[in-house]
Amino acid sequence: MPLDKILHFGVGFLLYVIMYGIYYFANIPVFIMGVPVELIVLINVVVIGIVKEFADKEVKHSGFNYFDMLSTITGGIAGLFATMFFMIFVNI
Repeated sequence: MPLDKILHFGVGFLLYVIMYGIYYFANIPVFIMGVPVELIVLINVVVIGIVKEFADKEVKHSGFNYFDMLSTITGGIAGLFATMFFMIFVNI
């Protein structure tokens, strides 16, 4: 696996964990307008991944790389599972 994809995965993971941590430690309610915070944070990671690829296309002229976007989103999903696993065992 290329280093670039691993970096995208790591950034997606860190984005999710940091954003979820902000919601958690700021005592923001679990649901915002009926939507779980976990879903809101994951949508933010997806949007950031898509915007980053559009920026690469327009600024760096390197093209829109779907695999980079997918790696970032996969990292965000891994962050979701990691935080849920952590929350289950912290609250026991």
